[in-house]
Amino acid sequence: MGGVFTSFGNVSVGRLPYNQVFEHVFVACGEGAVLEPDVITIPDLQDNNAGTLVQFQNLEFSAGELGNPFAEKEAETERLLVDCEDNELILLNSGFADFQSILLPEGRGNITGVLIRDGNDFKLVIRDLTDIEFGQERCEDFVDEFTSNTIFFSELADPR
Repeated sequence: MGGVFTSFGNVSVGRLPYNQVFEHVFVACGEGAVLEPDVITIPDLQDNNAGTLVQFQNLEFSAGELGNPFAEKEAETERLLVDCEDNELILLNSGFADFQSILLPEGRGNITGVLIRDGNDFKLVIRDLTDIEFGQERCEDFVDEFTSNTIFFSELADPR
């Protein structure tokens, strides 16, 4: 939040002068509004989702993340979320959060947070642990390549 000023012909946002604060910030004592998140999927992420409250359904922490806390102490920590089709999204956590040392939940479900853009990557930041509702069973393992221990010949050539 700031005031608009011009410097060398460029319009910029800077500090909001004290005498303009109450022209831009309003004190209200009425009922607070409930902010509803946009429900989206990882493949449908777009630039206009950045900076908004969003909810993803049917996500879980990747198997490699299980057993870890939300964040390393006093360090920004990324944890990998996946959906049942193996689409990935980073959950960004602070090592100073109240829930930093709590272990990641092992189930699957809904997660709500603020979506941010870091370069070409989207990352999700939760507000607190009530943003995570992982009470469902985990997704079945996703097989993205097929292997076999048998050989099938489709043609035989005449060795003569």
